Amino acid sequence: MQEMPTAYAVMMVRDALQAGEDLLYNLNISLEVIEKKEFFPFDDFLAILDRFTRWNDQQDWGFSFGHRLGIASHGALGFGAMSAPTVRDGLVFLSRYIRTRACYAQSSIITANDSIKVRLKLDEKVRPYVRRMSETLSMIFQSYIESTGASSAPTLWHFPFPEQENSVSYARWLHGGYLFSADDLMLEVPGSVGMVVSALHDETVYQSSIAQCEAILSLMKEDPTLARVKNSLSAAYEMRVNEATPRSPIPNAIHIADTLGVSKRTLIRKLKECGTTFQRVRDELLREQIQRLICREQLPLLEIGHRLGYQDAANFSRACKRLFGEPPSSLRARLLL
Repeated sequence: MQEMPTAYAVMMVRDALQAGEDLLYNLNISLEVIEKKEFFPFDDFLAILDRFTRWNDQQDWGFSFGHRLGIASHGALGFGAMSAPTVRDGLVFLSRYIRTRACYAQSSIITANDSIKVRLKLDEKVRPYVRRMSETLSMIFQSYIESTGASSAPTLWHFPFPEQENSVSYARWLHGGYLFSADDLMLEVPGSVGMVVSALHDETVYQSSIAQCEAILSLMKEDPTLARVKNSLSAAYEMRVNEATPRSPIPNAIHIADTLGVSKRTLIRKLKECGTTFQRVRDELLREQIQRLICREQLPLLEIGHRLGYQDAANFSRACKRLFGEPPSSLRARLLL
């Protein structure tokens, strides 16, 4: 089942509510539930998008919506692009991982010495909204190019629909030229722009973002419930492990179920249908974290246990024996051989 980040739907619902319009009426979805989730079904997103499109009569809301989002609001996708070494690397990154934030878009990229072309083929399901979606995506890509410090003036945009009544506003929102009636949405930048070194290049962030996006793509192929459980637990561990003073709690099954908007019993049943349990999922992630941290020789074993949520050495030692069959000290010695 295709899923979309909830952030975009939340923005639409909030905008409409401020004007007295409830986009969720009779949809059996509440804003409170959506806000607790990171992703939700694509069909639910389309229902909200359809109502937002019918309600919002502003001719250029696709541009304004994309402008408000910006590149930095797209999680690992945005941070990975901004931290890439060059504009070309960033565009390749966006093309490769765009589906982590826009499941309705298939992207390909052609790079040459004289130009870089990013082509985005949109899912048939979004055909009724192709203009709005294309305008929003164009602002996101433009925001990325601007964030690198490169001039986006030479960009040429190809839009997959006939020229619109509001086409005069395109010059106000877009830097560069634009054409209509293309087969797909495409942006084209000169090769010289692609060679520009990003002002925000950070190799550590870049590599971390690649790993996160690869993980998201992998999760998208799994059962949605199992994917969300893994994602939530993984994010919680990463946050706690990287805090200067670890305070963030590691969620239990009740907390995760609440985040997903289901009961604990339903969560357990869904995981059972996937052939696993909450404990098994958590143990797999915990095993990965222990192996990664224990190989950092500068980290005392007691500190590692504390970062992973264990209040004393005895509990951490028992966890290692259960997961690896040996205590932390011998595990470290074996892994560092």
